[in-house]
Amino acid sequence: MIKKHKPGLKPRYKEESSKYVLLNNPTTLRKNILSSALDSVRILKNFEEFKNIKVKKHDLITNLNKTMDEINSLFLSLHKKLPLDESIKEEIKKSHIEVIKPQKSDYKAMISGKTESSEEDKILSELRSVENRLRKINL
Repeated sequence: MIKKHKPGLKPRYKEESSKYVLLNNPTTLRKNILSSALDSVRILKNFEEFKNIKVKKHDLITNLNKTMDEINSLFLSLHKKLPLDESIKEEIKKSHIEVIKPQKSDYKAMISGKTESSEEDKILSELRSVENRLRKINL
């Protein structure tokens, strides 16, 4: 039973009439909506897997870095403790290449890819000589 309102007072709610719309091919529309929902669920699932893989990758990389640091420190301590022949020490000193910091003017040439061919030839010849020394040591 609907209560009658006093004149001058507004009702607290409005009665809305139902509206109906005719849809062409409602079954295909439902199928499309459901397939879109399933695709979005698959995408979210793949994204979660991607996040998990990213976290695992980060953990593995940090573990690798720690292991590499440990290996390097152990290698250095082993290198310090091992006795070396004088000939090997001399070859190590000869093959030691110093790192030279380029000047500011050289940065532009490095970025553009232009380097002096004489520097490249020197480096290549040093590399070949070091390889030859290593071959002689291994024999």
